[in-house]
Amino acid sequence: MQTAINFIAVSSVALGIAACGNAKDASKSNFSNAIQAYLDTQKGLCAAIPAKDFPFTVSSRDFFGSQKIKQADALVDAGLLTKRSTEVKSAFGNKVETATEYQVTAAGNKFFVANGANTVGEHGAFCTGKYTVVEVDNFTQPSDTMGVKLSRVTYRYKVDGADSWAKLEVMRTSYDNFAEQAQGDIPGKATVILTHDGWVHEHLFKGG
Repeated sequence: MQTAINFIAVSSVALGIAACGNAKDASKSNFSNAIQAYLDTQKGLCAAIPAKDFPFTVSSRDFFGSQKIKQADALVDAGLLTKRSTEVKSAFGNKVETATEYQVTAAGNKFFVANGANTVGEHGAFCTGKYTVVEVDNFTQPSDTMGVKLSRVTYRYKVDGADSWAKLEVMRTSYDNFAEQAQGDIPGKATVILTHDGWVHEHLFKGG
């Protein structure tokens, strides 16, 4: 009787291990986990501002002013910024130019992320929600490239938990990434690399 019980226990453990699989297997679940680990490092869906911090001013004579004002005004409509008319000194001579000054609201402060835009100018951004893998659709047979084993993966992900301001029409018409990412599944591509501990996204690979 004891032998039978031992056999059942050992069999149960073996089945459990088989069900869990190996972290080094080339599988959709392992690749999904690797991609999700990378997405968890991202700031979510972000709307950049044309400055590092607040307040910031956009001159009516700014070469890119119309696009900056369009996006900043969208953030005003979303309740994240306030605005007021002002004047700034011209870059040429002693003249002054009309401009608009923008300041963050109390609601906006909850979503503001310094350098959230990931730009060279280290612009701030309003960020909300998180990215979640929906499904891995396909992947290439793992191959050795430049000393590592890798696979290229196509997948779909979505934005979970985004605040209501991110779903406004004015945000979708003013920010391309909101038009693309605020609705439904988003197609994505990634390269995953095999390490001693399993598969990792290329951007998290440290030569392990």
